[in-house]
Amino acid sequence: MPSPASHTTSQNSDLETKEISKITPCQPCPEDTRKRKAFVSQFLKANFAPLAKSNRSYIDTGALEHMAIKCLHVDFNTGRLSNGVAQFIDPIPPSKIEDDGDDEDNPLENLGPASPQWEAASLYRLMNFYLVHDGQWNPGILQTQTLWRKYPIPRGRTLCQLSHTQSPRNWRVWTIFRRFQYYEDIISETGESPLDPDKPHVMAFLADGALIREDVLSTSELTCITYLVADGALKYKHHRFIPATLMSASLRTVRIVQGVLDCQKGTLEIRKSQPVTFSDSRIANWDKWLTLLGWMIGNPADGLKSSDNPLILHLGSGESVTPVELASRSYKRQLCMDFSPTVVDLMNQRHAEVKGIEWKLMDVRDMVGVADKSVGVAFDKGTLDAMIHGSPWNPPETVKENTSGYLYEIYPVLKDGGVFLYFTFRQPHFMKPLLNPRSVWDMDIQVLNDSGPFDYYGYMLHKEGKR
Repeated sequence: MPSPASHTTSQNSDLETKEISKITPCQPCPEDTRKRKAFVSQFLKANFAPLAKSNRSYIDTGALEHMAIKCLHVDFNTGRLSNGVAQFIDPIPPSKIEDDGDDEDNPLENLGPASPQWEAASLYRLMNFYLVHDGQWNPGILQTQTLWRKYPIPRGRTLCQLSHTQSPRNWRVWTIFRRFQYYEDIISETGESPLDPDKPHVMAFLADGALIREDVLSTSELTCITYLVADGALKYKHHRFIPATLMSASLRTVRIVQGVLDCQKGTLEIRKSQPVTFSDSRIANWDKWLTLLGWMIGNPADGLKSSDNPLILHLGSGESVTPVELASRSYKRQLCMDFSPTVVDLMNQRHAEVKGIEWKLMDVRDMVGVADKSVGVAFDKGTLDAMIHGSPWNPPETVKENTSGYLYEIYPVLKDGGVFLYFTFRQPHFMKPLLNPRSVWDMDIQVLNDSGPFDYYGYMLHKEGKR
């Protein structure tokens, strides 16, 4: 990833290149993690180090483009992104937070001079009091309802030095949360702890002296995100995607800033929400307050991984190489169905040595033998298209019958929270009535290729339930 040095003004700093090496994983790195360490070191030198030295308050669009950083909008109220982009934190709904909390008002106090950073600190102190103590010194929902726990910022680490109260930089990271495996986890003074190995997510709260501007990121926001994802890449060295979520506050305004590092491609994607502003009392901003708390204890929604061992159902698989490609990525439970005996026999012979894939003769409109609520992902790359003909504005009854019969077979075999993936060139305004005539699916749509004359679409139909 290119350096932003040409877009930032540097100043003398006590941050040396060797400081980058202080980030270490929770456990010693075995031989197979050397590439990850080298990648993280290069990422930090190219991106974090120039940011840490910069005396500019904001990162303009040109700097982000130079760093090859894509910036998306995430909705503050729901955590969702446009065009079906997968979210990695699912905020707890305000109704759930309200059920678990109290309704006694606690004013936002002034902790010092009326500066943006200290006003933001007041917001953090009240939020922390509510999450940890429920607002009345009783154990809060953080400890009783979630596996999020405070994680120390060790002294001597770069992020701690940059955000220390005596630092010349006008921002401070007040807290970091990570996901643990068990409710009884206790963090030692060294920071060694039984973190959840399947949840590389991290949360942090930033009190910023730079006012929040909707159109740009602050340098401190990008600095924190860059450090957190790099640190996570070492702690969770077997994960490709490393997400981080930042509650960024200045004065009484706060927004969500997220980053996700792709350790395979070396790219960083930023997601930021619209800013929201609080008055002197959280009761006066009750819905926004509950939404903010819901972000802080949100559920990781990172999708299915091979370690989850999901059953993947390929609908009308034909001679597709997709099952074999997924098997090479450690997905070991795949069922491929097709109505052609020739295709089924051919694929069984061709890939007899591949473990975890079964090719089966079956009509996708009558999936006898597939247990209800057994499938994590159902995959269609052309089968549904073969059922559609005639006018897209007014499909023939046979089309409606075949497509509805097909979808009604898929729905019961999916687990709650499972997903049906459908890829096609057919446009959304034609497909929505066919795919979801009874509104039983939670549908996301993403344009997969908009560089050619015709778009290609990915339809993600989620079955209701936890996902």
